[in-house]
Amino acid sequence: MNYIFDFGGTLVGTRKTHEEIFEDYRIKIANTINVPIEKVKIAQELMDKQNPDIFSFESRIKMTNLELEKQAHFEWFAGIIERLGVNVKLHSKLIEDLCEMSMTRIERYLYEDTLSCLAQLKKNNHRLYILSNGLPSRRLEIQNIGLSDYFDKIYVSSEISLEKPAKEIYWYVLNDLGLDPKDTTFIDDQIDCVEGANMVGMNVFRIVRNDHEIATKWDTKTLLSI
Repeated sequence: MNYIFDFGGTLVGTRKTHEEIFEDYRIKIANTINVPIEKVKIAQELMDKQNPDIFSFESRIKMTNLELEKQAHFEWFAGIIERLGVNVKLHSKLIEDLCEMSMTRIERYLYEDTLSCLAQLKKNNHRLYILSNGLPSRRLEIQNIGLSDYFDKIYVSSEISLEKPAKEIYWYVLNDLGLDPKDTTFIDDQIDCVEGANMVGMNVFRIVRNDHEIATKWDTKTLLSI
């Protein structure tokens, strides 16, 4: 059997919400430039309103490598700083640091059942893969948290200009690996992604974390039951 895993929400959790992550950015900008954090938040909202396409779907699928991703992050942070009325060129080090923060995602942690599940599957000679919606830095996250060696191949959506739950991304992976969907199990925490994989004929599980209720025939509370 072949197993294709999602990454975030399936194998790893996130210690901070998106808003908490953005707050960390705002705090660093405010402390470095010495401006009120409320002013930074207004600048961010203005940047997002005036430039809504920087991280849109159309833009994400064009970020096929780390350099293109970094350019997008740099543009976003520089736009915020520019809207604070300060000279962006004087704060290039700050922007570089913010890009590093945004591309390393150190708030990730492994779920308790992740390593046990992967180790058991590898012991039984199953082939393991990751298919994750994300930017190229997702590979750094997977590497930094110590999961790379468990997987035979890793697919990141932006690198192939497709995103789950589009059926094309599942067929891309299956065809690239030469896999029969009937011999392949897909695991994700998002119901639409699970439904997409099921539509192309894969066996599927939806991992239900935290206090969420079991709601479909595909749901399981632990990776150890797949």
